[in-house]
Amino acid sequence: MLVEMLDSLGVKDINLSKYSQSFHRDSETLYLNDQQAKELSDRISKLRQTKPHLNFKGDALSFVPLAEVNSNTRADQITYTSENEQRLALHKFLSRSGCSAGRSSLGIGPNGKGILCEQMEMSSRFQFGDLTNQTILEVWNSDELKKFTFPEKEQFKGKACEHCSSFNQCATNKGQCFRDNYFYFNNLYEVMKDCPHRATLAI
Repeated sequence: MLVEMLDSLGVKDINLSKYSQSFHRDSETLYLNDQQAKELSDRISKLRQTKPHLNFKGDALSFVPLAEVNSNTRADQITYTSENEQRLALHKFLSRSGCSAGRSSLGIGPNGKGILCEQMEMSSRFQFGDLTNQTILEVWNSDELKKFTFPEKEQFKGKACEHCSSFNQCATNKGQCFRDNYFYFNNLYEVMKDCPHRATLAI
């Protein structure tokens, strides 16, 4: 079993991610069905009991019905019935798993360029650095990458993010999902589709 092998190698943190949309040969057949997702969630729960020294994390740990996983509903298409409901939605949004792009992972394209997200198109506007004449550390610490991963509020001018009190917690600490922003809005610097502030703070 994979977990047994990782445990024997001394791995302590195991991050499990579900399949999600991609520009590269995307297929709905690769999504877990409800039964598979539930079985995975139950199996991880048992492993946490038998192997408490291992830290399991990631968006594949909890069971979420497939219809909800694939939902394209944006927050500005939802009507909240009370301010408390919206506050709860915001709390859930700010508690989301952070984007790993340029924070805990570094993609490298076949041309040696750093890539922002492996699920996006291989376009020069989403690339940075050059491993053919730079070290990985130089690319990792480059200003080019930091501009993507730690955007300034000015890059969201005219958007809800520009005036949001949670900007640092959201965009800086958690990170924008570049893939979703590009998929839904054709713009990296956009209010994320699941943000409850999309309608209420929009200018």
